[in-house]
Amino acid sequence: MATKPKHTPAAGHYGGAAPLAADIYVPDFLRLDRAELGVLLQMVRYPLATHVYMLLKAHSSFTTGEFLGSYARLISLCTPPATGRPGKTPEPPTIKQMRYALDLLEERHLISRNRANNAAQGQLRVRLVPAKKQIKDAALSRLSELKKPSK
Repeated sequence: MATKPKHTPAAGHYGGAAPLAADIYVPDFLRLDRAELGVLLQMVRYPLATHVYMLLKAHSSFTTGEFLGSYARLISLCTPPATGRPGKTPEPPTIKQMRYALDLLEERHLISRNRANNAAQGQLRVRLVPAKKQIKDAALSRLSELKKPSK
């Protein structure tokens, strides 16, 4: 016997309410280490993942590095504004593309998340991983390998 779920689907999900438009917060400055930029441009190489990382960096708490939101909010932030021309409305990223982008960032140790807690609480909580010395060293050594000329 199926039980009725306690919560309605999140905004932007199938069966949920339409998501509200999200405003992009633009900070006065955004600092990226060479290692972070190298990982994004040389190892991840997925434009949506880079876009998502920049948004997470801009919208996360400065002291904790934590972003609290939802997939619908991230999708809304990544959706280009309408052009006003008929037939030229930009497509927003799908939830599958957004999850793939977050998976790539997590694989490369740029973010961390607890999937079980996120699913249980019906939210998306992502923490930016502080650029630790070993991560920086690994990324810099990988970049130096990529820059070596092939013989």
